[in-house]
Amino acid sequence: MMQSVCRVSQSNALLILVIDVFRFTLYWTLIFYTPLFLLCGSYAFWNYAFPPSAMLPRSKGAKEPAYQLSRMLPASSQPVAKAQPAQPTTHPKMNERRSRATFALIVLLTFLTLSVAGAVVASAILGFVAYGLYKSANFNMSTFVLSTYSVNEIDNNILR
Repeated sequence: MMQSVCRVSQSNALLILVIDVFRFTLYWTLIFYTPLFLLCGSYAFWNYAFPPSAMLPRSKGAKEPAYQLSRMLPASSQPVAKAQPAQPTTHPKMNERRSRATFALIVLLTFLTLSVAGAVVASAILGFVAYGLYKSANFNMSTFVLSTYSVNEIDNNILR
């Protein structure tokens, strides 16, 4: 197993191996990336687990809802002829065995899984490009550079 090689300067550590650069970039990206996905995933979780009320708001003293829904027109523009009354049909409930809480948990876990996968891919690209750039210029790379790059990467992802 390869040992990490870091030269210690007066104020910080300098990274020499590409695996160290990837590892530091991954840590910083996970630190900044995952909480954002966790926040969005929890919002989706709570909306699926506890959906908002379907009640329409009513204005004071009004007998009708505050906003009216328009009637849906038939698909064809021709009037529909009255036929025999249709017998009520019962459609099978979708996902009968899956509760709302289970579906909400699946959504949350999907957000967290995509967060970690996105952090790994983004840190691999960013870490290897940064390593190649610094190595070709014969510069030393500090650990603070990677944290700054990770913050910049997350900021760019938020703005998209």
